[in-house]
Amino acid sequence: MKRISKILLAFAMLFVVVLTTACSGLGVKTATRTFEKEEKENGIKTTIKYTYIEKEDKVLKEVTTTEVPYSIYKGLPMDEIKIKVEAVSARYQYIKCLKESIEYKENTFVEVMEIDYENLDFETANKAFNSNIKDPKQSKVSMEETVKKLTNDGYTEKK
Repeated sequence: MKRISKILLAFAMLFVVVLTTACSGLGVKTATRTFEKEEKENGIKTTIKYTYIEKEDKVLKEVTTTEVPYSIYKGLPMDEIKIKVEAVSARYQYIKCLKESIEYKENTFVEVMEIDYENLDFETANKAFNSNIKDPKQSKVSMEETVKKLTNDGYTEKK
């Protein structure tokens, strides 16, 4: 009888641990913020949407949509424009947790890039972007710092 009691107690304790662990992430509140910028001189329109944890001031995900008019290519034929665009796009295709796609429209092409900062291969991404994206395991991507940089770069928040 004592042995059955010990087994039941062990299972009960295991159940409590599993239940507590499973519910621990439920209190995380995420929010989104969206920023836009339209460059008057060339007509490029960029929209960036961030998903972040408010309490931790930590960016989790970024989705950037860029609409580029063909006119910036100064009369190049469409096939040459596509070659140039696809060459740039190819650099992003094999980066873990980065999705990039291009849609060609009548007068513009639209690039959508989604970055999952929690799982991104930072070393490969930094090489592709020729930048210094910080790994959140070492240094978080701060929403407040991101807002300051975007504002300085001419973006406005879309409410």
